Amino acid sequence: IERLEVRYLASSDGDIYFALLSDWTDSPTETREGDAALLDTATVGIARLNRIYGPGPAGDRFFLLHRRRIWNEREEKWMGWERKRGKLHELNRLLRGATDTSFVAVDGRMPAVPSGVRYVITLDADTRLPRGAARRLVGKMAHPLNRPSIDPHSLRVIEGHAVLQPRVMHSLPTDREASLFQRVFSGPGGIDPYAFAGSDVYQDLLDEGSYSGKGIYDVDAFEAALAGRVPDNTLLSHDLFEGIFARAGLASDIELVEEFPSRYDVAAAREHRWARGDWQLLPWILGRGRRSAGDSRPTTIPLLGRWKMIDNLRRTISAPAAFVALIAGWTLPTHVAVLWSAFILSTIAIPALLPIFAGILPRGANISARSHWRAVAADLKLASSQIALRITFLAYQAWLMTDAIIRTLFRLVVTHRRMLEWVTAAQSSLSERLNVFGFYRRLFGAIVLAAYAAVIAANAGHRSWLVAAPLVILWLLSPAVARWASLPPSAKGPNPVSEAGAQALRLVGRRTWRFFETFVTAEDHMLPPDNFQEEPELVIAHRTSPTNLGLYLLAVIAARDFGWIGTAEAVGRLETTLSTMNALERFRGHFYNWYDTHDLRPLEPKYVSSVDSGNLAGHLIAVRNACREMLVAPIRVTELLAGIEDSLQLTRESVGALDHRRTQTVSRKELDGAFDSLAASFPPLAERSAMTPETAHATLVKLAQRAETFADIARTLAVERGDAARAEVLAWAEAICATI
Repeated sequence: IERLEVRYLASSDGDIYFALLSDWTDSPTETREGDAALLDTATVGIARLNRIYGPGPAGDRFFLLHRRRIWNEREEKWMGWERKRGKLHELNRLLRGATDTSFVAVDGRMPAVPSGVRYVITLDADTRLPRGAARRLVGKMAHPLNRPSIDPHSLRVIEGHAVLQPRVMHSLPTDREASLFQRVFSGPGGIDPYAFAGSDVYQDLLDEGSYSGKGIYDVDAFEAALAGRVPDNTLLSHDLFEGIFARAGLASDIELVEEFPSRYDVAAAREHRWARGDWQLLPWILGRGRRSAGDSRPTTIPLLGRWKMIDNLRRTISAPAAFVALIAGWTLPTHVAVLWSAFILSTIAIPALLPIFAGILPRGANISARSHWRAVAADLKLASSQIALRITFLAYQAWLMTDAIIRTLFRLVVTHRRMLEWVTAAQSSLSERLNVFGFYRRLFGAIVLAAYAAVIAANAGHRSWLVAAPLVILWLLSPAVARWASLPPSAKGPNPVSEAGAQALRLVGRRTWRFFETFVTAEDHMLPPDNFQEEPELVIAHRTSPTNLGLYLLAVIAARDFGWIGTAEAVGRLETTLSTMNALERFRGHFYNWYDTHDLRPLEPKYVSSVDSGNLAGHLIAVRNACREMLVAPIRVTELLAGIEDSLQLTRESVGALDHRRTQTVSRKELDGAFDSLAASFPPLAERSAMTPETAHATLVKLAQRAETFADIARTLAVERGDAARAEVLAWAEAICATI
């Protein structure tokens, strides 16, 4: 199944329905082996959604609308009628009661969509709709100023909007998954003309934006404006065309998120399809576009729409024009060729650098100069990468666009066939192996044009070949560069922490666990307080949140793993806290965001935080798996002794901070002696891994005796002096005893 799309159907009374639209892949036969199994899988999935979420007011809330293959004489294959344009048109007709569409019976019955659907939100399968965006889109469409008004003569929307296009942003690529190409061209500095529309000149000045196929439309107004406009097998890129007659508007404060291709060859194939679609609009640009069969009236394109179509053609010829200009410049004297080449390359660089120039001056008074210039440097690095890759791929882009233009013109004028040729991004990424030879086969046009440029420069009669050589070499290497930029990042090997670094991190963790073992008490029903304030006075915040609860439960597991507490204490803490959590008031299973730890009541105003609920869910998954490991994992003596040593090291630091003032009962020398005796009781690291339970028990008994002696001296010092330093020594001395 290809070209999956999601439609959100909004009825006039506010109900939302969901439809999954799909077509079969093109085929030389009407049916193929495995068709039935795939359709059954989709049917089962939709039925499962209806079971989970329940029916809507008019029956099912989720629908599968799948179209059969129809023989296309022009394309000479079985395929979905008119591809995406036909799918949209048939959906609209189905919503208005048509029974002669190409949608097939699903689960033994023809599709029965809900009545009264007023709006449709259309998304591709790789587009994500953020929470709340659908409601905001419906609200904007229903606003009185946006309601469409159709001219009775031209049957075109002349006021309001039948289509609203939200802002489409690329998803943020991750360092572990995204290729270099994806990170460079989908970052904040991306210059893809089909995305990143923060504002739009057409919308700002003329109250009319450009439709790119993802947005919301009014079913009746959209269909009235487009019905009969296009003959079959003539229109591939339908979005701009539809937006012109349905009068699209740009809703830049609502965002959709979609993925950017990770491979250059896949992105290039998409651009080739876009270019073919743009040039197929040439008859309408020239005023010769006809309506569907049986209607001889021309479809008149308004002046603004014609300008948008011409501007798209201008974009497609920019790469061939830049390539031809460079070649022409290399036939001139050397010094002129240098200046001319610099000028042409600057036209490629300036669009990427303009956002950098606009952000040179800080826009906020509270931004430090260091942070500002670090951000400018990061943007400049990204823009430089874009420029370098665009220059490297210039020859292939020129070949690609020239091929699309010539191919489309030949089909428009001569053959009138294969106008709907379409290869999806998913199919394109699977059609060639990701190796150097595959990229050289696919990007062979770059080699042809690079060789041609080298011949022209070498025979120009000047030393212009010196100017041309760097670019020619780049173009010859461009397939290899494309493969390198399209590869996912290699998995980084282990980066081990040094022994000193590991010990420092353990001590940070041990100090952190001290917060929980001190303040998670029966007084607070074994719930962790939100924070502890030391200055200007000691205050404990006796409130907790789902994030605090999850963090504490995970901290208990970590404390047991590091050897700071035993298994029995860990299980006891988990049981008492989970028991209290089960008694807390909740909303549909979700914990409220704040509770009083003394009386367990939810704090006003009551609300549920999806962030905190998500944090708690993640922590509970980790705790569950850790508990399962506890059942089978052996006790490791080395980890137990390491946990005791952490407290010993922190005790050593606190003892070192003591002054040498005299006391009445015990002296600093006695304290140091007791500590040294305790430290000497630890067996060397080399012996610990070979210790048996019996020898480990004997070692712990000896440690317990000497730790208690040291703690007694620390208690006496704390009583006699009563200062914070002695209290710190006593706290860690008692921690050693408790751990043992």
